[in-house]
Amino acid sequence: MKILITALFAVSLAAATSAQTPQPNETFWKNLEKLCGKAFAGTVVADTTGDVRFKDKSMVMHVRSCQKDVIRIPFVVGDDLSRTWVLTKKKGRILLKHDHRHKDGKPDEVTMYGGWTTNVGMPHPQM
Repeated sequence: MKILITALFAVSLAAATSAQTPQPNETFWKNLEKLCGKAFAGTVVADTTGDVRFKDKSMVMHVRSCQKDVIRIPFVVGDDLSRTWVLTKKKGRILLKHDHRHKDGKPDEVTMYGGWTTNVGMPHPQM
């Protein structure tokens, strides 16, 4: 009986511990939610692609819209407001889509491309 009680205690302790440890992608999401309402500026410091669209332009990401399972991050390059990153949390993974719009708000011909994370990732990077 003593062995059974000890075994049950060990199993319940392990279950309680694992239930309290969030998946890394949940930690990533919660950290991102903490940034809602904030903006972060930057510039390209190295470019090996030869793409001039970002050269010498200010870049600002605004963590603007944070819903339970969707975070929208407008990404401004110079005076170009056409880009928004849309992150969606679903079935234990995170989907990133690039929403490109024209000045009139209509979708660009190439828009909503992106992809799912391939695993639960880590608390800071997701892949």
